Amino acid sequence: MQLQGAVLQRAPPTASEFRMRLLHISDLHMAVQADQGREAVIKALLADLEAIHADRAIDLVLFSGDLASSGKPEEYELAQRGFLEPLMELLSCDAGRIVIAAGNHDIDRELVEPMIEKGLSESLNTLSEVEELFASEDRLKNYLGRLSAFNDFREAFYGEALQTFAADLAAAHIVEIDGVSVGVCALNTAWRATGAPNDADEGRLLLGTPQVNKALGAIETCTVRLALMHHPLDWLKKFDGDEAR
Repeated sequence: MQLQGAVLQRAPPTASEFRMRLLHISDLHMAVQADQGREAVIKALLADLEAIHADRAIDLVLFSGDLASSGKPEEYELAQRGFLEPLMELLSCDAGRIVIAAGNHDIDRELVEPMIEKGLSESLNTLSEVEELFASEDRLKNYLGRLSAFNDFREAFYGEALQTFAADLAAAHIVEIDGVSVGVCALNTAWRATGAPNDADEGRLLLGTPQVNKALGAIETCTVRLALMHHPLDWLKKFDGDEAR
């Protein structure tokens, strides 16, 4: 402890002493169509979280994708009003304590063009080919229309505080918990997702080394560093998954 004037202050914990409580949620799949089952689950979840938070405070929420069902703007509006805002009120936190990554249900499948997909799939098969695409963010953005509603929601939800990288694919979140800086990279594994049935996207998705490196660079000075993404590494193309590991 440190005595400053008449106020006794506790020094920040050391790395071995530091503890934080994380809440990990995924796959809300919020849809506009009324669903009493989903509403009951959300109500029960919030009730459970209230008891958990009262027992010991939740410091940070990690939502690892599929906030929406089909990547439509109205689904994000409903998810914010029906889940995120009640959650923030319950935890007495702002949006800065909630980290949201994109999942395959956060893409608008109606904006996926089959011929463009075929061309990208055939031309992005090496690290250098992916890096060449990422080298021009304007060019990369031409292929990210499927994420437009997710990106619009994220921009409105977080405001100007959000740091994004690689044509807005990745985001870096930095918070202070108990005097310790915690950085979280929300990485996007869904930018090459198509939503094709029977898990057709497995083994063909991409992160892209530039996305990872830029986001990690933004949190490199943080004491605690975390990465959040929706898909397991074996859903990436092998060369990309190997590089991510």
